[in-house]
Amino acid sequence: MPLRPLLFLLLSLTASPLLAKPACQLMFDAGSSGTRLFLFQQKGGQLVSQRGPKIAALADPVRGIRGKTAEDIPATAMALAKALEDFRHDGPAGEGGKPRWRGFDWRERCRLQAVSVLATAGMRLAEQEAPGLSQTLWLAVRQQLQLVVGPKVQVEARTLSGFEEGLYAWLARYQKRQRRDFGIVEMGGASSQVAFPCPACSLDDDALHQVVIGGKAVPFYSYSFLGLGQDLAPGYLGLPDPCRFGAGKGNPRWRLSQCQAQLLLTQGPAIRDPANYQGGIKGTERQVPVAKAGVDKWYLTGAFKYLEADQVARCCQGSGQCYQPETACFRAAYLPLLLEKLGVPATAKVKDSSWTLGAALCRQENCLAKAGVLACRWSKNGCL
Repeated sequence: MPLRPLLFLLLSLTASPLLAKPACQLMFDAGSSGTRLFLFQQKGGQLVSQRGPKIAALADPVRGIRGKTAEDIPATAMALAKALEDFRHDGPAGEGGKPRWRGFDWRERCRLQAVSVLATAGMRLAEQEAPGLSQTLWLAVRQQLQLVVGPKVQVEARTLSGFEEGLYAWLARYQKRQRRDFGIVEMGGASSQVAFPCPACSLDDDALHQVVIGGKAVPFYSYSFLGLGQDLAPGYLGLPDPCRFGAGKGNPRWRLSQCQAQLLLTQGPAIRDPANYQGGIKGTERQVPVAKAGVDKWYLTGAFKYLEADQVARCCQGSGQCYQPETACFRAAYLPLLLEKLGVPATAKVKDSSWTLGAALCRQENCLAKAGVLACRWSKNGCL
C-alpha cells in the first residue's frame, strides 16, 4: 500500500469514536458518617461503578461534631480535591495487604464529564442548623474541585432532596431488574426512605413526581423521614429500658414487643417525621400510601443489610458481641417495626442498592426532566 493512503487510514482509525476514551463521571457520596468517591462508566450496556477513597463526613465542620469546627471547612474542601488525585493510584494497604481502593487514572483512561458531591441526611441537618456555614462549605467545595478538573468539566455540589435519595436507591435496583413492579425501603444513619412507582397515588400528594424511567414518564412516590435513620432514631423515638442492650438477659418475661410498644414511632395511622418541616412546622407526621403502590415485590437496603438473624438473642436477651452495643437491641426492634408501620412485608428481600449508581443513571437519562420542583423539607425557608 502506498505511504499516503496508509497514513490516511491510520489517522482515520485514531480519530474513530471506537478508539475514543469512554465517558465517565465521578461522584462523592457525602453521607452522615463519611464521604466515599465513586467512578461510573458505561460497560456492556450497563453503568458500572468503582469505589475510590473514603474521607471524613462533609457535614462535620458545619455541625460541629466529631472534633470538627467551622475552621475546618477549607481543609474539608481540599480533602475532596485530594481524593480525586489519590484515586488515580492504588490506595494504601488495608486488610490482608490489599489496597484500600484500586486506582483509576481518570485523566488518562476516560473522558471525565462531571464531578458531583451529593450529600444526604447529615448535610440536610447541617443546612437546617447552620445555613450560612453550609453555603460557605458548598462554595469552597465547588472552587476546590473546579481547580482540579478544569473549567470544561461540570462540577455539581449540593444536598439531595429526600425524594431523590429514595428514587436513586430504587433506580439502582431497577438497573438489575428492568421492571417497575417493586418498591424499596432504604435506611441510612440519619434518615429512612420509601420509594415506589404509584400510578394510583393522588396527584395532590407533594411526594409524587413524574420520573422518566426507560424513556417513559412514570408517577413515582418517594419520601424521606429525616431523623429516622438507625443512628438518630433513638434520640427522636426514645431508648426505653426494654430496648437497652441486654434488657432481656436473665429475664424470661422479656419480649421484643415490649420494646416496640414503647417506641414513639406513629401518630395514629401516620409515621412521625421528626426533623422535617411541613407547612412551616417541624416534626409532624406522614402517612405513606403503600396500599396504593400496586407493586409485586419489596426490597430492603442500607441498614437492613446489617440486621442479623441472631441479633435479638445476642444483643437483647444476652450481652454478647454486638455492633454499637448501646443501640443494638433498639435496632433489632426498630427496623422491623418501621416496616410494619409502613405496611411493607417483613419477608421483603434485603439487597444491595447504592443510591450513587441511581444518581448516575438519572444523570444519564435526565430522569427528573418532568419532575417539577422538589421540596427541601428539611428547611423552613426553602432550599439554599
